[in-house]
Amino acid sequence: MTFLAFLPIVLLLVLSLTWGVRQAILVAFGVTSGLFFLDGGAAAVFFAGLVNAVFGTATILMIVGGALLLYAVMEQTGSLDELKASLEKVHPDRQVRFFFLALFMTAFFESVAGFGTPGVLVPLLLMGMGFSAPLCIAAVLLFNGLFAVSGAVGTPVALGLVQPLGLEPATVTRVYAVAGVGVALASVPVMAVVRRQVAAETGERAPRSGWAMLAVVMVAYAGLAPWLQELTGIAAAGLLAGFCVAAVFTDRRLVWRPWVPYFVLVGLLFLPKLVPPLAGLLEAEL
Repeated sequence: MTFLAFLPIVLLLVLSLTWGVRQAILVAFGVTSGLFFLDGGAAAVFFAGLVNAVFGTATILMIVGGALLLYAVMEQTGSLDELKASLEKVHPDRQVRFFFLALFMTAFFESVAGFGTPGVLVPLLLMGMGFSAPLCIAAVLLFNGLFAVSGAVGTPVALGLVQPLGLEPATVTRVYAVAGVGVALASVPVMAVVRRQVAAETGERAPRSGWAMLAVVMVAYAGLAPWLQELTGIAAAGLLAGFCVAAVFTDRRLVWRPWVPYFVLVGLLFLPKLVPPLAGLLEAEL
C-alpha cells in the first residue's frame, strides 16, 4: 500500500518529463481517483475533496496572479526598464548587479507569491544584462529554494503543516527557527556553485560582494524567522536592499521611482502585523 500511495507522484514526475505536463496531470488524477475508490473511499468524500482542491488552487492562483500582474504592469509602464537603468548607474560591475537582482528579486517574489514565480520573472531581468539563459534560470531556481519555507507569505507552512497537523503557535515558531538556520547553512554551497558558474561565463573572478549580500540576507532570514515567520523572506529582502544601497553600490543616488510598487506591496503585506485587528479580520471565517 505504501508503494501505491507514491504511485501517483511517481507517475506525475516521470510522465511530465517524458510525455508532457498536461497529460501527466490527467493520468495522475485518474490513478489517484481509482486508488481512492479501490481503498473503499466514499463518493461524497471524493467530491468534497475536489471542491476543497478547487478553492485551494484558486487561492494559489490569486497569489501567483498578483505577482504576475505587478510584473506586467511594471513592464507595460516602462518601470522595468527604469529599474534596470537605475541599477546600471549605481554600480559598474554587472556581476554585482547580477547577484543583487538574483538574490533580492528572487527572495522578494518567492516570499510574496511563491510557487516558482521567481523562475518566470527574474531570469528575464538577468538575461537583459547579458548573461546566458541557463545560468540565469539555474541561479534563480537555486536561490529560490532558500526562501521557499516562507514562500507565498507562509503558504507551505500554513497549508502543509499547520492546517493538516493542527500545530500550536509555539511549534510553528520552532519550525521557522529551525528552518531559518538550516536554510542559512544550505545557502553556502548554493552561492559557491553560482559564483563559480558566473566566473566561468564572464571570464572574471566573481566579486566578494556576492558573499556579503548572501551573509546579510541569510543572517536576517535565520534571525527573524522565529518572530516574523511568514514575512521573514520579505523582511530579509528589504534588509538586503538597504545594505546594498548603504555599502555595496558605488553611486547611492538610486532612482527610487521604479521601486515604489515593491515598497507599496511590502507595506500592504506588513499591515496585518502592525495592526492586530486587521489580522483578525483577514483570518475570520464565515
